[in-house]
Amino acid sequence: MNKKAQFFIIFAVIFGILILGVSTQFNFAKSQDFSEDFFRTCDNYKHEAFMISQEATNELEEIRQLTTEFMNHKDIEILFIYGKSSSVRLINNFEEEITTNFGKVSSGGEILLEDVIEITISKPIKKTFTITEHRNFYPILRTKRENEVYYC
Repeated sequence: MNKKAQFFIIFAVIFGILILGVSTQFNFAKSQDFSEDFFRTCDNYKHEAFMISQEATNELEEIRQLTTEFMNHKDIEILFIYGKSSSVRLINNFEEEITTNFGKVSSGGEILLEDVIEITISKPIKKTFTITEHRNFYPILRTKRENEVYYC
């Protein structure tokens, strides 16, 4: 075989390896998207609380414990509605008072409700919840980041 051809083949292979080495990104760091992390935390809380509501004997107390743990480990506020059709409670762990169709609930407070609840959080958010046999737990999580407020 011709030595000149061997030289071009070797040069082409080396050139290809160099181009591949320069264009490939081997190590990189990806910063965690804040909203992604918050919604993952939200899903985790909802799952844990749902499991407690299905299996625990003292559900309300265990959900309160879970809520306290989540609020201590993350910079979030949690409001939740929980109960059976005869005894429904709204527990407000938001910093401000919220309004329901049964009255106002201060921060850290709770109120005994009927099975259809309409709440207003701040001005823009108004939501109606209905407690049924199969759906007896409604959490609302909130966090503030810079000038934005995230709800789930």
